[in-house]
Amino acid sequence: MEQPPTDQAHSILNAIYTAEDAQEFIERIDTFLADIYSIERKDILNILEETFPENISKEIKNYITLTNTSLTHQEEVRVALMKLQHEIRAARTLSLTLAFSPTRKTVLEICERIKQEFGQDVITEIAYNPDLVGGAVIVFEGKYTDQSVKKKLTILFEAKENEIRSFLH
Repeated sequence: MEQPPTDQAHSILNAIYTAEDAQEFIERIDTFLADIYSIERKDILNILEETFPENISKEIKNYITLTNTSLTHQEEVRVALMKLQHEIRAARTLSLTLAFSPTRKTVLEICERIKQEFGQDVITEIAYNPDLVGGAVIVFEGKYTDQSVKKKLTILFEAKENEIRSFLH
């Protein structure tokens, strides 16, 4: 069973909304780790600031401080960031399939609501399926719920099939 994220990782997970955001974050850490041994120790902070957006680099610096990692030791920074990558990969994921393709603003609003409802460490994976007609399909922690219009219409049609067929003939 996956371990819950450490307290140090919570603020970073709070800033990661979608599975795509998480993947981008992991890839940026990979880029940073690839460069860590080719830079001078005093440049670690500068490289962090160049690799990540300001709010994320601030959170990573905070994470490094909270994990008692020395910014002057590349190997300690590498180990800490690899652990952070693992914690991001292990975060709880809520899969949400929508009947429409949301804008980034809508995605952020949906993700914020999910974080408020289920916890700041939840990352949302959003898919688009126009066949749903409306509503959504949600999968979270092994539970599946279909709140789509398509399902409701199917249930309604099945319940009223004979009545509908007689009306159409």
